[in-house]
This record gives sequence, C-alpha cells and structure tokens, in this order.
Amino acid sequence: MKYQLVFVNSNMRCAMKGLKVGELCYRSIRGMERPCQDCPMAELRQDQQFVTKELYHPNVKKWTETTASYIQWADGRKVCLVNSYDITRYKEKKESERNSDMRYMAVPQQIKLSVWEYDLQKDVLVLAKSTRGKNDSQRCLERIPESLIDMGLVHPESVETVRKLYAELKDGKRAVQQEIRARADGDSQWQWVRIRYLTIFDEVGRPVRAIGVGENITQIKEAEIKYQEELRAMHILSDGVVWVSQVNLTENRVEDLKSEQYPDYICQGDMTYEEMLQMVSEEIVNPDDRKRFLGSMSRGALRTSYASGHTTVSMDYRFKNSKGRMYWVNYHVKLVPDAITRDLYAYGMVRDIDAQKNMELSLNKKAQKDPDTGVYNKETAMSMMKEAIRKGAEDQERQQLLVFRLDTYEELAGRGGYLMADDVMKELSGQLKLVFGAPQVMGRFGMDELDILLAGDKPEREIMDMVREVRKTIKTPYLFAKIPIDAVVTTGIAYTYGAYTDLQNLYLRARIALEAAEKEDSRCLIYSEKLSEKNWKLKPAKDWEDSRVTFYENKDMQEVLLRCAFSLMTSKDFERAIDSVLRQLAGYYGADCAFLVEFESGAEEWKQFYMFPSDRKRTRKKQLPPDRAGTWHKWFISNNKLACENIEELKENFPDEYRRLKENGVHSIQAVVLQADNEITGCLGIENPGKNRMDFDLLDSVKHFVINEMVKRNMQQDQEYLGYHDVLTNLLNRNSYIQYSTSLKEDTLISLGVLSADINGLKKVNIAYGHDAGDRLVKQTADILKNQFYDSQVFRFAGDEFMVVSENLTREVFRERIELVRMKVAESYAMGVSIGYAWADTEIRLDRLVAHADERMVIAKQNFYKREERESGRYNPHRMEGLKKVIQQGLFKMYLQPKAEISSGRVSGAEALVRFEDERLGIIGPDKFIPQLEREGMIYAVDLYMFGRVCETLKSWMDQGRPLLMISVNFSRSTLLEENLTEQVEEIWEKYQVPKEYIEIEITESFGEMERETLVQIGQRIIEHGFRLSLDDFGAQYSNIAILSVLPLHELKLDKSLIHGLFSSDNTRIVVKHFLNLCKELGIQSVAEGVESAEQLDILRELGCGYIQGYYLNKPVPLAEFEQMYMVNLLENYGHIGYTEK
Repeated sequence: MKYQLVFVNSNMRCAMKGLKVGELCYRSIRGMERPCQDCPMAELRQDQQFVTKELYHPNVKKWTETTASYIQWADGRKVCLVNSYDITRYKEKKESERNSDMRYMAVPQQIKLSVWEYDLQKDVLVLAKSTRGKNDSQRCLERIPESLIDMGLVHPESVETVRKLYAELKDGKRAVQQEIRARADGDSQWQWVRIRYLTIFDEVGRPVRAIGVGENITQIKEAEIKYQEELRAMHILSDGVVWVSQVNLTENRVEDLKSEQYPDYICQGDMTYEEMLQMVSEEIVNPDDRKRFLGSMSRGALRTSYASGHTTVSMDYRFKNSKGRMYWVNYHVKLVPDAITRDLYAYGMVRDIDAQKNMELSLNKKAQKDPDTGVYNKETAMSMMKEAIRKGAEDQERQQLLVFRLDTYEELAGRGGYLMADDVMKELSGQLKLVFGAPQVMGRFGMDELDILLAGDKPEREIMDMVREVRKTIKTPYLFAKIPIDAVVTTGIAYTYGAYTDLQNLYLRARIALEAAEKEDSRCLIYSEKLSEKNWKLKPAKDWEDSRVTFYENKDMQEVLLRCAFSLMTSKDFERAIDSVLRQLAGYYGADCAFLVEFESGAEEWKQFYMFPSDRKRTRKKQLPPDRAGTWHKWFISNNKLACENIEELKENFPDEYRRLKENGVHSIQAVVLQADNEITGCLGIENPGKNRMDFDLLDSVKHFVINEMVKRNMQQDQEYLGYHDVLTNLLNRNSYIQYSTSLKEDTLISLGVLSADINGLKKVNIAYGHDAGDRLVKQTADILKNQFYDSQVFRFAGDEFMVVSENLTREVFRERIELVRMKVAESYAMGVSIGYAWADTEIRLDRLVAHADERMVIAKQNFYKREERESGRYNPHRMEGLKKVIQQGLFKMYLQPKAEISSGRVSGAEALVRFEDERLGIIGPDKFIPQLEREGMIYAVDLYMFGRVCETLKSWMDQGRPLLMISVNFSRSTLLEENLTEQVEEIWEKYQVPKEYIEIEITESFGEMERETLVQIGQRIIEHGFRLSLDDFGAQYSNIAILSVLPLHELKLDKSLIHGLFSSDNTRIVVKHFLNLCKELGIQSVAEGVESAEQLDILRELGCGYIQGYYLNKPVPLAEFEQMYMVNLLENYGHIGYTEK
C-alpha cells in the first residue's frame, strides 16, 4: 500500500535526522494494517482502526512508539493519523530489568539457587523456569504465603517466620531476609533455606513486586547447630575455670550458670543478665576493674560489639574467691546467634590466669599483644615462654610447645585480602584459648603461625584430641561461610625433656614435627627422634643430643659401668646424671626402659620416679601413685632382688601390680634394691630386657654408685634446708625472708598482708618451767600460724618473734585469720601473743608494710606489759607512773594558737599545742620532749591528756555562755595506731558532753606513709564517732596526694614550708593554687600554716585560701591569754587578728 505524506510537525523533522520522510512514515506504519480485532484497544468505533508499534532507529539510537489511527474521508480516501513518542528511557529501563532477570536466571546454574518473582499487588509468586524442580506442577502460586503453608512446604516451626517475612514485604520494606526450614513439592526431606527478597517500587513509591532468591544452607546450618552444641558442652567447670554461663541476650535471660563460688546454685531461668553481671562484679577486687567490667560487658555493649563484627569480648581483672584468695582471671565471652531462633547468645567463661598474668607483669618491658588476634606478639611471648620453661625446669614440670600454622593463609589473603586471613587467625586464637584454657602462653610468631606453651604434664593422646578438636572446629562451614576455601591448620608438638628445656631447642623440635606433619599429610605430629633432622634442613641447637634411641649396644659391662660411674660423679645435675645412667642400662640390657624409684625415708611411699625413655614416665607416674609403692617396698624387705621373667607369675599374689604392668606392655622385669644405713631407699631396674636377661651384675654394681650419690644429694638437701628453715619449728628463717624479699616482684601482686607476732611472756615461761616448755610454746604458736596461714610465707626470726607474709588475700580474710590466731593461742596460753599487721592493695611495698606491722606489734606489746605491769626492754611501767604524776601535777600546759577566716577576718578557731613547765628551765617546747615520749611508747598518755583539756575548755566556755570556737588537737602516729583509741577518746568525752563538731583531731602528713586500709579505718572510726578530721603539715614531706582520695577529711593544713616561698617563687604559688583548687573541688576546708607577713596573706587571699594560722596572727598563747584576746566581745572583735580588711 502506498501512502501520501499530508503533514509532519517540527519535532518529527528533528527526529528524522537524515531519513527520508516517506521512509520514516513507511517504517512506522508498515505492518499496522491489520484487522481491528487485533488491536489492543478495547473501545473503537466501527469506522476506526487503532494500532501501536515500537521501532528502533539505529542511526540516532532511539526508540519510538508509533500509534496509527485510520479515518475514511468523505471522498472515500483513507487518512492515517500517526503519533510517534520517544520511549528510549523506558526501553532502556526495561532492558536493564531484562538483563537483571537474565542474571538471576544464570545464578541458579552457578550456585544452585532458586529464583522467583512475587507480585505483591496480585499476591502471586512466579518461579523462574530454570529453577523449577522437576516435580513442580505449576509455575504460579497464589495466596502467598498461606498456599505454601497449606501445601506443607513450610516446616511448622518456620510458619510464623514465613508470615513475618511476607508481612514485612507488604509493609514496603526494601530488603528482607529469613532462614526457614522448607521442602520442595513432592520431597519428604526438610532443608534449611535462606530467603532473600529485594522489593521493586513503582513511580509513586508503592511496592509492586519483589525478586526472591532461595539458597540451600542445610550444610551450613547443621554445622552451626553442631558448633553451638559443642560450645555448650565445652562451657563446663573444669581445672582453672571459675564461672561458666549461657545467656540469651535478646531475651535478657540467663539459661545456665555454674560457679565454684556458688556450687549449690541452680539456674532456673529467672535471672536477668544484669543480675548475673552484678553477681560476678561483686567478686572483682579493684573498683576500676569493676567499673570497666560493667561497662564493657553490659548487655548493650555486647550487642554493639556483635553488630560491629566482633564475636568475642575478653577482659582480665583481679578476682577474689570465697576463701578470700585473690588472683587474676580472664572473662571471655563468645557471641553466637542461635541457629534456630537467631537470638543472640553470650557464652561466658571465667578462667584463672594468675600464673600467666604474674609472668606478664614481671617482664622488664610492657607486654605487647597482636592487634588482630589479641594474643601476645612474638617478642613478649618468647620472653614469657622462656621464663615459664625456666620455672618448669625448677619445678621438674614437663611442658609442651604446640606450633599451629594456617597453611591456607596466603591463599586466603590472595583471594579475600589480608583482613579475611586475619579473621581466620583471630577465630583460631579464640578456639585455642577455649580448648586449651590455662595455664598457657600463646603468641603470634608469624602472619600464619600461633604458638602455645602448655604447663602441666598432659598425655600425648589428650593433646592430640585437643588439637583435632581445634582443627575440626576451624573447618566448620558455619564459621567462615563467606570464605571460598577451607581453613587448613597443621600442628607440630614438642615436649621439654630432661636438661633440654631451652625455648630455641623446643621450638626447633616442634617445627621439625610440623614440617613432617605437612609432608606426611597427617596435619599433626609429636616430635620424636625418628623424625630425622636431615630431612627438614633445620639445624639443631648445639647442645642437642639424641636422647631417645641412642643405646650403648654390645658394650662390655665394665665400659658401661665406667660410663655410669663417670656420669654420676661428674655431673652437677643429679637428674641429668640419672637419665644418662638409665639410658646406658637400657642399652646394655636391650630393654624397653630402665627406671629408678626413690622411697620416702621410713615410709612405704615413693618420692622420686625416674624412667628412660622419659615419655613413659608420665603415664607410669599417674598409674603408680606414691601410696601404691608399698607392695614393692614390702617385697624388697625380704628380697634384695626382683626377678620376674614372666609377669604372669605376679597375677595371683599381686593382681593390681600385674594389671598395671600388663597395660603398659611389660612382660618381664628385673630390679635390685637400694639400701642406706639398713633402710630401703629405693630400687633400680629394667623392663623387657632383650639380652643379658636375669644378669644382675651390672645392676648390682651400678646401684652402689647410685646409692652414694643419693646419700650425698640428700645431705646437700638437708644442709640447704637447714640454711633456710628454723630447726625447732621447720618454719622459714631470716635467710629465707631475705631471699623472698629480694625475689618478690611487688608489681605482680594484687594485695600484700604482713603480720608481725611476738609471744607474750616467753622469758617468764623459760625461767619458771624450763626451756623445753618454752620450746613447746614456740612450736605450738608456729603450728597455729602455719595452720591459719597455710598458703602464706611464715617465718621465725628470733626466739619469740614471727612474721607472716600473705600474697593476694582479701583484707577481710586476712584479718579473720589474724583473729583466729589470737583466739587459738589464747585458748592454750593465757598471756597470748602480741600482733601487729599491715595490708595494702595499692602502692605495695614489703619493707614499708613490715615496718608498719612491727610498729603496731610494739604498741600491742607495750599494752600487754601495761596490763601486766611487768618490766620490759621496750616499756618501763615505773616511767609511766612518773609520767602520770607529772600530768596530774599540771606540768603539761595547753597553749592555743588562733586560726582566722581570711574572708571575714574573724578568729574562727584554735589549735591546742602542748608545752612542758620545768621548775628550773621554765616553758619547754614540744621538740624537746615529744620524741623521747614516742621512743618510750608513752606519747599516747600526753595526747589523751591534751584531748581531755580541749573538752574541758569547751565545757568551760559553754558554762560561761561564750560562743564556742573549734579547737584542733594533735594525735601522734603511735597514738592513732592504738586499737582501742576511739573507745578511750569516747570515754574522756563522756565526762564533758561537749558538741563534737567543735573538736578536730589532727593527723600529720607522715601518717600518710601508712598503708591505705589502715588510713581509711582510722579516719572512718574518728568520723563515725562524730569528730572532725584534719590533715596537718601537708607538703612537709612528699605530699602523697592519694591520701586525699581515701581519707574523708574536713580540713587540710598547708605546711609552712610551702607558705614561706609564696612571695618569692612563682612555682610555689602554682603548687599552692593547685592544692587550694583541689580542696575546693573536694569540699575540704583549707588552712595555711606559718603565715608571717601581710604579703603572704594577700597572695593567699588572691589564690582562694580559706583560713590562716601563724605568727602573723599570734604565737601559741596560754588559755587565759587567748580568752582575754579573742573571747571577749567575740562577735565584734574583727580588729585583733593583726591585719586590716582590704
């Protein structure tokens, strides 16, 4: 059909871009001549045809939509009205959606996903063809989600989750995701499916449809469920574990809680996490630790940590158990969402890490940790491991070094970046901590390597099981679902052996085992000499020798005997010498092993057990506890030898021994008895000899050398023991104390308590009943101290003097034990024991605590002699009687020095100072007699007298109707340490009944040298009795500012040494200003002592000082003179304080 162009508008011309008009029209209209019934428009008149066509114009890269409408004119011609629209953007959008759909179609083929479309308006789900199962009967499903539920495709436990998912979609949520259990139509197996929906909105923002993707995560989900079951199983109370808990953080419910502190507690699910946290925090010693703990372990903080991608939270703090023992623990929390409900769970575990922490704190440098894994870095770990190995060698404790290498580290880093690889290392470190627990030292020795040093003689099988547990868990799909490859871990293990206990040698052998494990594809091996060093290109340490399989075979007996004798006589290390002897015996007899058992003197128990090869010793010691050695001991009483070619001979008479030997593969045994001074001291023997069977010549010859060395060693040990122990009581002596104090690392302690004790009247007992009775009393007292302080260092210094040093005991338990000592001694000895003690948990210094404890013990001793009125070297009752007479005669005078308020100029109080009136010399200042009274232990009598004079003066002013002024009185340090001080003060006050708020007790700054707990106790007792508390001479010595944080002071007096430099020194003004500001913030009244000039006063006023005292006001004056100057017309008396108001 030919067409004639009638009209075209300007936009059409622009759109042509080089096309001929006829060509454009023809292309647009061609194919539109079709019957009306084919037209998509429903409403057309009979004389009309209406059709639409889309056309792409490649030269202009545009899409147009052309609509043609046919009309017949009156002359019979047909006119085609054509409208063209630019639909390029619309087509591009549709093409993008089509491509997206194609991508969805391709995804299932690559990762086996199901893809579908959900029409929210029609409530219809359409499954893509490529992802429909072979049994899917229909492509479309209506009434979503109820039709899925009715068809039984959704597991009953997931029904509500599915309904929630579709409700969120219909509410217009852009993206939703849930994990449900479902099954395909016609399939009976339930699968775990992760469903993700992405919502598509129309032009007005209404949700119209959603693209759904279903991923089969059954394998991952089952692994997740199993992982959580194993996690619950591992959170049990075991060695070193103090607390375990399982908490649903989402529901705020404690579901499981076990604690050695509360063994009878049964968790019934009625405890909130906050309540549990508060319970745990009550056992935290340090207040700062407690505050950090409550902050970092709060429910909100843990949920925030998990949201930030952190699945573990850990904290070290100081802990106290129910017995008052304090030690370091680690609180480790693993955050895991529940596999079914997705509720967030916190699995908590508190472990004892005291040995590890003390090792860390004793390092010369600050311990450094790897930021990615949270374990020690290589330098710190090596230092701690060396120290642990050294200590283990001293304690004869076998240790194990385990080297873990993540073999896929570089591959992980290459495919997912180093952050991904480090995430795997972090998870590996967490699993190692959880499985191996404490005590252990773990460090990151390389990007792909974590090393652990374990303490304790763990069997090889147990170690291997623990390693397998870690390797299995780290490969769990759930842990690293987003990581494309498995986390493969290889482990090498080495044990310390004999004298070979240096870290370099141990690490070398562990690396040899690791390389062998990788080569043999076993992934875990324990080092043995069968792993030849030649295969690994690793050079052994210079002092390494093959100590496992090097036997001296086919050697002449005399040569072997000579070697044994030489080893025993030349080696300084007895254990190393015995190891050499046993090795040579095993070689001569071709035996599986050789052994030496040493019995306790006079007992049927063994005290030392040596065996070659040493790996058998570990198992054998566990199977032969010391008290089971009696059978062999009895055998050797009547037989000098044990010759058993076939252990079946032992089955009837020695069934237990037969069973143990049989279990260890022993089929023959021969041994000789060791005797010294007609006493059986041990036995030397071999098992399963392959040659020279029943030949005892070598054993008989070697035993004499062994006996000699054992006797020599025991003598040396006895001498060493006597050098460091008291002969009478077996307590540690002064040499031990010197050694202890020298080696003590105070920085590692949580607290330290010192007790100084002296038996009252021991000299009298010795004189009256003899030294044997005195010795019994000393031993009895020693036993009481040992029994009560069983976990402490107990020393005897002299005849009646003892000292106890207790590490990491709470103050309450320390004092309870002291009271028990008093009570136990008093029950058996009427005079009892004088005790002084000191305890600190901050600024711990042993020498200072010892001095304070001795000081208090001396005071207690003086009080004892006062009560007994018996003469002592430290106390003379006749002198005390003389002092009392002097006091009664009124020779001690009370002088008052005024204090004035700077702002008002009013005299506001006074300080009571003591003077002595001598008939010949007149008034004597306190510096002439106070030190002597302190040395004699009699100063407290003068202090109490002055307190009574203050009360008497206030009572006199009350009776006269005068306004009262506050009076402060000084108490010496020894007076403050009197245990019944407050009772004596209260007894004096009762006589006068004056207002206590007008009495201020001053303590000097030197008192700040006392440990914090004593400071707090004394200060609180004074305040509890209603008196004010003032700190005198602040700044005279070292000015320990910490004293202000622990003492509830009412007043602080700046020492005159600070005031003297105010006018001339800018630095002094800065220091004083700082202290004055500190007083204001703490609410403490500030007083400047020793003010002597107007210039000083002006500066103090400018700096904000509250009160002054000093010669500028007046010197100390007698009471009558003070009353005349300052108590007459007190309310009007502003001009008598020596300066004019500015």
